Amino acid sequence: MEKMSVKIVVVQISQTRVVCGFNNQDLPSLTLPAQYLTYKSEQEPERTSEQGSEASNDSIVKVFDKWDMLARCQDPTAEVYQLYDKQGLPCDWDVMDEQWSYMFKRLGLKFEDYPVCVVLPNELKASIRKKFVEHLLGYGIPMVQLLNEPVCNTLSQGRPSGIVVDIGHTGVRVDAVIDGVLFKQYRKENKIGGAFLNWKICDHLLKRDANKSTEVWRDATEWLPTFKNTMLQVSPIELDANHEIAPHYQHMVSPMDHTKSFLLERKQTVTFTNKQLYAIGELLFKPVINIDKSGSTDTADSTAANGSTNGGDAPPPEKLIGIVGLIRSCIQSLLNGANAGATTGASAGGASNSGDGSLGGQGSNDSSNAPSHNYTSEQLQSMLLTNILVTGSTSNIQGLEQRLLNDISVSLNDLTTVRPKILFKPTKLDRTFQSWQAATTLCRLPLRESLYAWETLERETK
Repeated sequence: MEKMSVKIVVVQISQTRVVCGFNNQDLPSLTLPAQYLTYKSEQEPERTSEQGSEASNDSIVKVFDKWDMLARCQDPTAEVYQLYDKQGLPCDWDVMDEQWSYMFKRLGLKFEDYPVCVVLPNELKASIRKKFVEHLLGYGIPMVQLLNEPVCNTLSQGRPSGIVVDIGHTGVRVDAVIDGVLFKQYRKENKIGGAFLNWKICDHLLKRDANKSTEVWRDATEWLPTFKNTMLQVSPIELDANHEIAPHYQHMVSPMDHTKSFLLERKQTVTFTNKQLYAIGELLFKPVINIDKSGSTDTADSTAANGSTNGGDAPPPEKLIGIVGLIRSCIQSLLNGANAGATTGASAGGASNSGDGSLGGQGSNDSSNAPSHNYTSEQLQSMLLTNILVTGSTSNIQGLEQRLLNDISVSLNDLTTVRPKILFKPTKLDRTFQSWQAATTLCRLPLRESLYAWETLERETK
């Protein structure tokens, strides 16, 4: 194949949306929800080869477009279902086929027209990766490339190593990338993300009860993103248990008793104090299970202390740790794994795996070998702490960037003397589509110079 750059369709899949466009564009051409809506048709549709063979399913119509889904939410027979899991894999392969057919039709393309690059939240296991690639090639796509978000984001910034903090809808995910390799065994994550904040806003602030999947999805799509980006705030300094700030830091925040108003669904104006709004934003750093009017809280630590042990193993503590705790835990795990790998490699010559249960494996990005390059612990800390990249739509909350920098500087003092450096995209639009834009940057390389292999049907059948 001659050295050349070709037009490529870039598709990013997450639990909230599917973003698609071309590698020669700065913004995507189409964004679809990662959910789909079904409703019962009043009229029996004409039977076509695409509608299946079972008559009982002919009256069930699937909707993939965001605006069409919103228009159908009032239908009493409508339900919304999740299509992709946290790895970016479909929960229903047949429905994925229908969505991709719809997506390419909206783009004005046929599957055979261009190669397709798919960006997933994580690096897949070899067997799952093979199945996913074969399924896409079965559409007739000439070539398929799979990328993962953390590596895309670091490489597109010109940095082969760093910590990627994805503050997304379903939770916070912290990944370590070293020399362009994702070490997924050191991933740390929790479930305190945009969806959890949505629930707190509706349940605690507004006292709204959503009983149907269509109501939950509609709220999360229509007005909650605007509410979080314009109303919520994160204090630059940690709040106490009563959501107050120490007197000598009060000049750094808006007065707690001041109010802000929001037009809810163009029908009702709701007003909240800054204290209420700061309390919601604080959940990202100090996860709280319950908030009373009296101000008492049940934090993740107290919940773990009060029980809920299943069998002999307690749940992993990082599941309810805040953003900064996840970053620290990720760095510590990686350094411990590197030290253990170096010790084991020196004593066993690499013939056996070290005490870290995740060490060992095969080469390539699926490799779980500890990063025992020629880097010392100090060099690893410097590489990671000076390249902390923050992504995700929930990172658009006001004050989040400054709070992260303040807390990380304090929390990591005992690990390193290196001053942490946090990388934020300057605009909210760029931050929202950061992973997709990062993939388009990599796809602008000529095919023969691509950092990751392009899969073809001939290659898969060998």
